[in-house]
Amino acid sequence: MHRFLGWKAEPNLFLGETIDEMEGTIELVHTDVCQVHMKSHARSQYFLTFIVEHNLKLWVSPLKIKDQVLSVFKEFHAKAKRETGWKPKVVRADNGGEYRGQFEEYCRSKGIQLEYTVSKTQS
Repeated sequence: MHRFLGWKAEPNLFLGETIDEMEGTIELVHTDVCQVHMKSHARSQYFLTFIVEHNLKLWVSPLKIKDQVLSVFKEFHAKAKRETGWKPKVVRADNGGEYRGQFEEYCRSKGIQLEYTVSKTQS
């Protein structure tokens, strides 16, 4: 597994340990979409991060458009649940539009509390 953040990185990766090495209940996951100033070789203009608070593990996925946030989160959620049995209780995101609408509905349907911080600040 590559652990290099850059154009050589795999489409989705954890830094530090693999998802199957994670243990316990995930209380809080921080997420954010970041824009890069130069598109990657795969034409990705953004990257999406998930930081698991209890062990500070980082999951990164490149995005071509922000509309991919929900599908990538669903993949992250399903893979983590399938491989470890855990599910996040709280997801903390900025107040960006990518975390509204269908993202809110998905979290509600899965019993995940969605918390918002002020846009363009660190949570």
